[in-house]
Amino acid sequence: MALSYSPIVHINKQFLKATSKSLKSISPIIVNNFFLDYIQNNFPNSTLIYTDGSVSPLSAGYAFFIPDLHISKSNNQPLLPPHSFVILEAFSTIYTLPSSSYLIVSDSLTCLLSLSSDFFNSRSSPISIMIRQFLYELLFQIF
Repeated sequence: MALSYSPIVHINKQFLKATSKSLKSISPIIVNNFFLDYIQNNFPNSTLIYTDGSVSPLSAGYAFFIPDLHISKSNNQPLLPPHSFVILEAFSTIYTLPSSSYLIVSDSLTCLLSLSSDFFNSRSSPISIMIRQFLYELLFQIF
């Protein structure tokens, strides 16, 4: 059942249309304000979890931060798949927190598209499958 579950993934199409060059030409304050307005208008009661990952030739790392709860976690490992793994780690942390509405904010389009795609018509990574399972269990409290 969990494999057939597709989480709700919101991808801001205005950011997709913008190139990194065009975003760099805009003041970071304006970009941040646009982003915060989008979040506040669409998810006003959610606790935000910001995620990030990076890869170099020798290692990869990830971090997430929950500002409202003053929680952060980071890891740097060789050959770690950071973008998907950080979302899995965020779900693992959410499980330990009081019930609330959480919004995971990620800039990994590949990961988000994988999570929102039809599992049976796409090639999903093992971590993507684990994320689906974890989210399904969180939402339906099967633990």
